[in-house]
Order: sequence, then C-alpha cells, then structure tokens
Amino acid sequence: MVKFMTKQDVVSLYGAVECTFNEYHKYKFHFSGIANDGAKIHIVVGGDAADIYRIHIDADEVVTISDCDYDQASVVINGNTVWSS
Repeated sequence: MVKFMTKQDVVSLYGAVECTFNEYHKYKFHFSGIANDGAKIHIVVGGDAADIYRIHIDADEVVTISDCDYDQASVVINGNTVWSS
C-alpha cells in the first residue's frame, strides 16, 4: 500500500519522469508517464471551474513532477494518490 507522501519525497523518487497530456475531464488536465521502475505516474492539474481557464496547457507539452507548480495538482502512482496540493 502506498502512503501519502510529501512533495519532496515524490520529487526525489519520480521528479524527472516525463508525463504527456492524456485528457481533459471535469475541469482537470491529466498527464501520464511511466517511471524507470515501471510505476505508472499520473499528474492531475486543476479542478476548479472558476480558475481552470487561467491554466494554459499545450497538448504536446511534457511535464514532470519537479516542474509542477500549479495551485491545484495531485500525483497518482499506480492508482494511489500520494500527493496533493
């Protein structure tokens, strides 16, 4: 079972994993990637209908957890949310 982690812990383990845009659903942008150890990384950005229009996302954009500085974001590893802002 994966426990909730600090952002610093998540960054140290998976900060360099490149995630690409996957989908937009219910005011959230979803990015996904695979770590070297096979972990499935999923970054979710947004969630607030009033603020989502302020976030600019390019469909070809690659993001990493290290670079994720959005006000509303979470990181999911192998289906478990391990960090959320």
